Amino acid sequence: MIEKKYECEVITPMFLHGADGRTPELRPPSIKGLIRFWWRVSTPKFNDEKLFLSEEERIFGGSHKNKKKSPVSLIIKKTPTKTSYVSPLPHKNNFKLKCFTTENNFSIKLLGSKDYINYFERSFKLLSFLGGLGKRVRRGFGSFEIIHEKDEINFLQKIYDQLDKNIYERSEDEIEYTGEKPFDYPFIERIRVIKNNKINDYNKILTIIGEATHKYGMKNIKNRSKRYASPIIVSVKRSQNNYLTTITELNKTHDSKNKSYNNFVDYIVKEVKSD
Repeated sequence: MIEKKYECEVITPMFLHGADGRTPELRPPSIKGLIRFWWRVSTPKFNDEKLFLSEEERIFGGSHKNKKKSPVSLIIKKTPTKTSYVSPLPHKNNFKLKCFTTENNFSIKLLGSKDYINYFERSFKLLSFLGGLGKRVRRGFGSFEIIHEKDEINFLQKIYDQLDKNIYERSEDEIEYTGEKPFDYPFIERIRVIKNNKINDYNKILTIIGEATHKYGMKNIKNRSKRYASPIIVSVKRSQNNYLTTITELNKTHDSKNKSYNNFVDYIVKEVKSD
């Protein structure tokens, strides 16, 4: 058994709540669920759904028919303490929710065998580089960074190092999937890192993302009577004294001809670069 520890810092307000739905709380199941999600979307190498599910259960444990405990334990060693009320819709600012604020630290520990912990570590790094924790994570909230990974000079390379280089290719400012299409499930198709050295306030980026969501986002996730999670994940990361924006595009398993996806991304890229 080995253990890995990660000290993290909150970058944008984090809307994580406990059982009452109001009190900010950081819980292991929330983190483990997102680690599992980032493993799924970054592993598009299975053409057979049964093989994919079998590998997922081997690494993360099973549920329903094949109940199996995860071979890796996740323990929260330190939780954020500072809270405040922040609007999750910064472009409107019409209501506020209690959340963990920025300049908060938390730490976690992974405990398990080396083979399994490597999967968890890779996915946790992708979670920190491309996503976040809590509500509105696909729209820039809940972003955090692993403190010892703060050197952003090779930020895109750090993302690329967590991906399979046989099926992903990196250019100057983006990463694209180049492998064969697996069975129909969400996976990372494209990652972009947008920089603007003039932006030194994360609220500017959150407002831009909110405006883009208002203009185009709702069309992305509605399809008649069903509502889907957006295939576009936008996150805010720190770059020395400024901030950068990551845009992760998952393959569109529904409504793939909807032009709102491209309009949504194009708006964010344009506004972040020109701000």
